[in-house]
Amino acid sequence: RRCECRGGSWSTCLNGCAEDPPRDVAHVQFQARIAFKLVWSPVDGFASFCLVDDDGALLAWGTPEKGSGLPDLSQRRANYAYVRGSKYAVAADNLGKQDEACVPAKTTTTTTAASAGYF
Repeated sequence: RRCECRGGSWSTCLNGCAEDPPRDVAHVQFQARIAFKLVWSPVDGFASFCLVDDDGALLAWGTPEKGSGLPDLSQRRANYAYVRGSKYAVAADNLGKQDEACVPAKTTTTTTAASAGYF
């Protein structure tokens, strides 16, 4: 069923997102794809994060400066725990390796947030 609504919604619930297919609020309740998901990376002790699209493809990544108001380490670890083993964790697991390694093997097309009409 297609929503004939104007505008969009913002959902931050990660519960169920690691399932295949994802069973989080965005996918089940709103029957929508996500524009991006922020995932903290275990590679550098959760100091860096990745932004990935609905297919798990890397959109961007960054390392915030210390003292810039980072979430507590326990929250960053919990964020990753929700996606561990899923397509959303691949980029975070491979942060710092070759760019090709940051794209899940199952991905056949890469959709950026801009080309998907999210912006």
